[in-house]
Amino acid sequence: MKVIAGLLIVAAAVGAAALRFPLLEMRPLHTDEAVHAIKTGTLLETGQYDYDRSEYHGPTPYYGAL
Repeated sequence: MKVIAGLLIVAAAVGAAALRFPLLEMRPLHTDEAVHAIKTGTLLETGQYDYDRSEYHGPTPYYGAL
């Protein structure tokens, strides 16, 4: 029974990946993803990070992306 359950989980994961990964680059970014991309790009290009309270995150995700 555990083998069948494991195979079903793997099949579901493979099916989900097959539906989500094709043409992934054509999907528009969500607003928060775009903000993260801009902040990470600025940090990567200039080495400077400016904290903004309205964006709800500190520097950890941006430095982690480097």
